[in-house]
Amino acid sequence: MSRELTLSQDSLRVLAANTGGFAAINRNDFNTAFDRIVQENSQYYLLGYYSTNSRRDGRYRKIQVRVTRPGLRVARARNGYYEARGRRPADAKPTANPAMTEALSSPLPVAGLPLKVFAGAYKGEAPNAAVAVVLELDASKLDFVEANGTFNESLEIANAATNSTGKVFPGERHTANLTLKPDTYERAKERGFRMLTQVNLPPGRYQLRLAAANKTGKSGSVLYDLEIPDFYKDPFVMSGVALTSAAAPLMPTVKAKDPLGDFLPGPPVATREFDAGDTLMFFAEFYENGAKNPHKVDLRAELRAEGGRVVLTATEERESSEVRTGGGYGFAGRLPLTGLEPGLYVLHVEGKSRAGNNAAASRDIQVRIK
Repeated sequence: MSRELTLSQDSLRVLAANTGGFAAINRNDFNTAFDRIVQENSQYYLLGYYSTNSRRDGRYRKIQVRVTRPGLRVARARNGYYEARGRRPADAKPTANPAMTEALSSPLPVAGLPLKVFAGAYKGEAPNAAVAVVLELDASKLDFVEANGTFNESLEIANAATNSTGKVFPGERHTANLTLKPDTYERAKERGFRMLTQVNLPPGRYQLRLAAANKTGKSGSVLYDLEIPDFYKDPFVMSGVALTSAAAPLMPTVKAKDPLGDFLPGPPVATREFDAGDTLMFFAEFYENGAKNPHKVDLRAELRAEGGRVVLTATEERESSEVRTGGGYGFAGRLPLTGLEPGLYVLHVEGKSRAGNNAAASRDIQVRIK
């Protein structure tokens, strides 16, 4: 038994060392480990480079990161990566906006236009998932031109996805021609500008790239890691959790596609910061496969303050007969933020099946109330 325990711990150490992490073993104090996770995820450098080796055989390439400043050392860094396989994707077709193409293809985020993004996967047409995408940008950085009593600007917005094997899924490009009245322009400068769209992707792990650029060459991009489960095969699986609020419609919004328009009372938001006194609203779906006997499913949402104290709750009880056609258990709720102290909170959304296997799924979203 001692040997088996040692082997199991060694496997954790090897897994952690080869993936840039650390193994927390032989301890009951998980708070220390979580504090270390928070600290390491709060202080880091993101580096990127273009390799001169054009080989695409899927082999492992080692990486060594060193610092030249005396007295400093690299505490943790990625050890390597697997090169892509197959033929190199064709270069993107040229567009009228080179800044757009450059921002979308950049391996690192471009900060010319500050962007925020949310992407949540929901069940789509098999085998794909329908990924709802929300992009918000700082409209005060744009170059609006006043003419005939309106403020005008044109934006090109694009997205693309790359899976864990290096396969690229080209997304869509949208052009937003903004013609804002003075009051809407002032709200855009204060609150920002939002675009809603949708991409369809099969199950897997992805890095989404989203970029925006205007005609004068100002551009920005953002990277977003997304894992899409198999909504058609996993026994009990959960979608993403989309958020909106009573104040969300105050931000000017362009809807290239609006996959959640029938489920949320307002546009989904990418921000996770809300005013005290606002009302937070959420939507998620739970999907069940293989459970044939009639049963119930419990849905629950909790807004938790620091220390895990539950300050707001929303619950529902659903019947399995509701989703015989292959749909999901939709779960939506409203959480009034009036009276809550400013600070960090966690929205915990979970579902549990009573089909006999006690299957459960949950997600946690950190939000800030100001």
